[in-house]
Amino acid sequence: MSRTVRWMLLWALAAGVLLALFIGAALVWGVPYDQVSIVVNGERIELPAFTTGHWLVASAVVLFVLTVLALVVPVVIALALVVPVALFAAALAFGAVGTALALSPLLLLAWLLWWLWRRSRGPAVPPAAAGPTAQGEPAGHRSPRT
Repeated sequence: MSRTVRWMLLWALAAGVLLALFIGAALVWGVPYDQVSIVVNGERIELPAFTTGHWLVASAVVLFVLTVLALVVPVVIALALVVPVALFAAALAFGAVGTALALSPLLLLAWLLWWLWRRSRGPAVPPAAAGPTAQGEPAGHRSPRT
């Protein structure tokens, strides 16, 4: 298991334990605002007290959102960095290939001149003398003594 997956699992476990502690604290001591009232156009709307089910759903939603953020945000950041870098590298490669193709006649001429300069200047061995020599050397081998 990779280090990143271990850290994410450890983080999810810690978040779950922390949320469980918050739920337990809310059930034991209650929340600071047991009754929430909302005023809209002068009319007061009273909400009933939160029950255990409300806290469990809210905690599950918070845990789900945090888990999604822990997975989605790194992927988005990685894609935001990897895709432009890959496209830039591909553009450089295509540019290098295009430049090589554009300069291919000059490269061919340079290779031909290099080949002519580097080839051996000794006389060619005729095909009739392709047998072994008197000294036991292989055919076509030139001795430094000749």
